Amino acid sequence: MLIGLEQHGPDPSAFALGPIVRADLGNQDQLEHAMRALEFADQDVHLAVIITRIPNSRLALEAAYFLEHSGTEGVPGIAACWHVSEVASGTPYTLLFDAAGATATTATAAPGSPLADAPAKYFSGAVPSVVGAPTMRGLLENGLLPELNREEIALHFESSSGAETRRCEALYEAAYTQGRLLIEQRFTRPEALLAAVERGCALLNPDRGQGAEFPAGSATKPLTLDECFASDEDVQLLAALLSQSHLRDSLIIDIVESPGAAAQRLLCIARNFTGMIRANALSLWAIAAVESGLEPWGFAALRAAQEELPGHSLSAVQRQLMAIGEWEGMLDTAVAGCRLLWEEIEDNCVA
Repeated sequence: MLIGLEQHGPDPSAFALGPIVRADLGNQDQLEHAMRALEFADQDVHLAVIITRIPNSRLALEAAYFLEHSGTEGVPGIAACWHVSEVASGTPYTLLFDAAGATATTATAAPGSPLADAPAKYFSGAVPSVVGAPTMRGLLENGLLPELNREEIALHFESSSGAETRRCEALYEAAYTQGRLLIEQRFTRPEALLAAVERGCALLNPDRGQGAEFPAGSATKPLTLDECFASDEDVQLLAALLSQSHLRDSLIIDIVESPGAAAQRLLCIARNFTGMIRANALSLWAIAAVESGLEPWGFAALRAAQEELPGHSLSAVQRQLMAIGEWEGMLDTAVAGCRLLWEEIEDNCVA
């Protein structure tokens, strides 16, 4: 896990938390991408935490070596790197290395180093309360505790009903056909396109902004198709809108306005469709999650979208923005694109 810090205010020792980027130890490409993300974010200090239960493994040692020698001309390297077996309250951590040559073994910085007066907890200690961390605020406010691991979160986006999956498989080709037809109607029958996207937005925002429980967490049971949709025609329509990027983006404002209700329906589609429809549903679900203050869940949804459709453009861009801490920028960009699309549709109707 790589962490960026940015100088904050006139005090040279004051820093604001920047992007937090995660990478798998055994994936050199991910590590390099993470370093580039911090560089792109123009952070003043780069920190790293290696999270593994086997700190002396080949993967961990190679990652530590790469991070320790990662600096280039004009780009700061890793200022300090710690090891922890897991991010959980009370778990011991130790300093592996820093730019001043200190380690947990030496438990001291070189004379004259800016870290000469560093407290003991800089070199080693125990992870404080995870639940009390600022990044957990959204989870707590939504009644969610950070109790799930990556595998359990990934399962949240998978179907648990063979009957529902088969039901959606029967609608798959019709949804793509309807999506292509709606794209063709942009200029030939714009009123028909307008009616379709208005109906799609109403499906995601049925109560016009009224709150609904966000579908995340081990205690939350995802809704069924029948709980989310009145008919297969509605399921097919939403899937059709999610089959084409130009149609997909028309839904974003209503998702931001009613993230809980929208996420319930998007999750239902994502769990039971495949390909582009699933990837787009997960990408929009991530927008709803970020709007609800659930950035970790949003990032998990984007990871699932990339696994479903490697190279999927929307989720790739979203992941890059979230990796450098631009959550608000991601939302602003998505909403702006949606407004432009609605202006185009409405202009075509009066042309």
